[in-house]
Amino acid sequence: GGAGPQPLPVKQLPLWLQAILILLIQDVLLYGIHRLFHTRLGWKYHAIHHSPTVLDWMSTARFHPINHLLAFIVADVVVLLMGFSAEALVLLAPFNLIYSAMTHANLNWTFGPLRYVFASPVFHRWHHTTEKEGLNKNFASTFPFLDLLCGTFYMPPGKLPEQFGAGESDFPEDFLGQFLHPFHKFQHRGRWQVVAGSVLAFTVCTGMVLGIVQGQHHKKRDQHFNQGLAYFHRQEYDRALDEYTEAIRLDPAFAPAYANRASVYFNKGEMEQAIADCNRALELDPQLVLAYANRAGAYLNQGELDHAIADCARAIELDPQSSLAFANRGAAHLNKGDLDQAIADCTRALELDGGSALAFANRGAAYFNKGEFHRAIADCSQAIVHDPTLAMAYLNRAAAFLATGDSAGAIADCSHALHLNPGMARAYALRGTAFFNKGDDLAAIEDATEALRHDPKLTFVYGNRGLAYLRLGEVEKALQDFNQAIEQEPRLAIVYVYRGAVYLHKGNYSQAIADCSRAIELDPHLALAYWNRCLAYARQGDYQHAEADQKKALELDPALGQQ
Repeated sequence: GGAGPQPLPVKQLPLWLQAILILLIQDVLLYGIHRLFHTRLGWKYHAIHHSPTVLDWMSTARFHPINHLLAFIVADVVVLLMGFSAEALVLLAPFNLIYSAMTHANLNWTFGPLRYVFASPVFHRWHHTTEKEGLNKNFASTFPFLDLLCGTFYMPPGKLPEQFGAGESDFPEDFLGQFLHPFHKFQHRGRWQVVAGSVLAFTVCTGMVLGIVQGQHHKKRDQHFNQGLAYFHRQEYDRALDEYTEAIRLDPAFAPAYANRASVYFNKGEMEQAIADCNRALELDPQLVLAYANRAGAYLNQGELDHAIADCARAIELDPQSSLAFANRGAAHLNKGDLDQAIADCTRALELDGGSALAFANRGAAYFNKGEFHRAIADCSQAIVHDPTLAMAYLNRAAAFLATGDSAGAIADCSHALHLNPGMARAYALRGTAFFNKGDDLAAIEDATEALRHDPKLTFVYGNRGLAYLRLGEVEKALQDFNQAIEQEPRLAIVYVYRGAVYLHKGNYSQAIADCSRAIELDPHLALAYWNRCLAYARQGDYQHAEADQKKALELDPALGQQ
């Protein structure tokens, strides 16, 4: 089936602009509602607001509950359904309160030439007058041009109204009397009408009480929610989890709590739980951008790249300003090998949020894969500045340091990453490679072994450890590692070269030639494969093939001739 009605994309607008639009829209709504309350049917509920015979700022809050429910709450609900954010309503509330108090104040302000644009105290006092000339005039709350358009504007120059009130000599002055006033005439019309009025009054009171109770309930929920957020930012994930879970217990339909708890599960490495919470959040609120962005992150960690990209695309569709969605989509494109798109998405994320460590780290990884190592180092360094706890940034920078020959820098960064995340297998693997480059074969083997303990599927680590064993003269251990690497990844050309070197060392020249030939099939530009095969052919006395291989090897890498 097709999608249902979608809210207008007003949430994309700045809060100040949303507030101005809400002010205009609600003034139009309230103008119409206000006129309805001045009809025979609505006046009995609105008369309480007009009852003061001396008009001052305290009249601002004098409304019958039914008047309040049918006017202000309806106006708020309408703009929320139109897609405006609740934050914009909250931002507008102080202005509405102060402006309303000002228009009801006993002041003789007319606003001069602006009297047709903004409601003044004199403008609104003419609305409250009981004098015949001012009756049913000046209904606008903020913008008098509505009255001008509808023919209800009245503010004669140099004249002020003098009489105010509800126009009823016996209008009650006490709270209960005013509360029951809309129903007092029912006694002349039949007992059932009195009962109906009483039921209505009871319903309103009950609604108000339940509203207060629900408000307190939501206040507790929000306290736990905000405390969870504070714990999350302090990386106290277990305590954050407890707070969000309590917020959900208090309000099982509160979608943001599920989305935030998903963030906690993500950082704890519990991806299935993170996805489950995001799914529940989206059941409750299909427009919740954070839930899509968080679920994309979890899918990304599970290798479900297409699902991650789809979720990021939906998040961006709902909120084109979501830096997290662009950063996560960049990471997904990075893992799919689409490096230019990864860089574009991460760059957009940084345009939206210049402090996004995740976007810097992912863009750094993309630059690394493109061979732009110095740009990779610069981006990863920025990621670390903005989030010194982001282990991935240290890992990516370590890889770039290693590629530029800075083994000491790579070792330092890997050590820092492991301090932050002791289970990071790739950090052990990279540090082992750096130790190997520095000639510390024992440290290289120790780190490689630890990397494989955490992740036995890191095929390249078997190759690296095999080289360290080979350099230490432990040929059988080296051969065992190379065999394991080839078993896991039969198309890894360089490992065939390594194993060919072992066979060359053991005098098994035919097997050495076979391994080097397989490496050349997989990568015809691998100079070392031609060089090792040249040596094997020479030791077999096949100088013709040896010479051909030597020529090809030096053509691909002239530095081999200097060894």
